[in-house]
Amino acid sequence: MNPYEITFRALLGTFLKHGICVERVNVGENTIYISLPKNSYVHGQVCIKNIDDQAKIIKKLLINIGILPSDGKVKYRGTNVCWTKETGNENFINNIELVLGEY
Repeated sequence: MNPYEITFRALLGTFLKHGICVERVNVGENTIYISLPKNSYVHGQVCIKNIDDQAKIIKKLLINIGILPSDGKVKYRGTNVCWTKETGNENFINNIELVLGEY
């Protein structure tokens, strides 16, 4: 099993343990790309409007499973929207790209 597969499994397990529904996780050499379902709000998951809040949660999980040191830096970027039946399109973040070791 290669390190990226181990990282992927650790990430997926950690997100599920914390109730975060993840549609896709791609792990590169120093980049982690996470995609949450576009309809995650409808299925009872929380779409976080503020990318800073979402990045903080994910950074804490990365530290907890040992992928990132406690003083580690993460550069992040969010894209796309979550769609809800109640409100139509909202500017919720549902894709996040993390680059480890950068600001």
